[in-house]
Amino acid sequence: MMIEKYRTALNAGSVSGLLLIVAFIVVYISGYNPIGSASAMYYWIPLPILIRSIRQLKENEFEGEMPFSAGLKQGLVITFVYSSMFAMLMYLFCTVTEPVFIDQMASQIAEKLEADKLNQTNEELYEQYDKIINVMLNNVLGLIAFSELISKFIFGAIVTLIASFVFRKPKKRD
Repeated sequence: MMIEKYRTALNAGSVSGLLLIVAFIVVYISGYNPIGSASAMYYWIPLPILIRSIRQLKENEFEGEMPFSAGLKQGLVITFVYSSMFAMLMYLFCTVTEPVFIDQMASQIAEKLEADKLNQTNEELYEQYDKIINVMLNNVLGLIAFSELISKFIFGAIVTLIASFVFRKPKKRD
């Protein structure tokens, strides 16, 4: 079965996602903004599990000679699972627990776009900024969740590339 092939990756991604959620809750309970500057901490939490899972794949499944593509697949599945879980948490957190964060993010985005708008010299771009600001302010919640998904996935993909390269099968030398 196809699911059996990725069982370890799904389990590792789920554990990483749960650790991210626990860290998020701890930061929130501590009284800090879990979406603000503290969110940089969330990048490092799943890394040990990601690297260990790729190393275990090499040792257990491939007996020390893992192809680069196998490690890459394993790592990308793990990364997608934990980044998706975290994006869902962000969505639920912002809709159920603290809808105030949506308003805070909307005001930050509006301030930044207004500052960028004032720096424009092209009249057409200046008028389009009003449309852009309205669209972004109407979709702040989706923007928050999607940006978390993409940022966690890109960082995890970079780490996966490096780990897969390190743990790949060595080239045969004649």
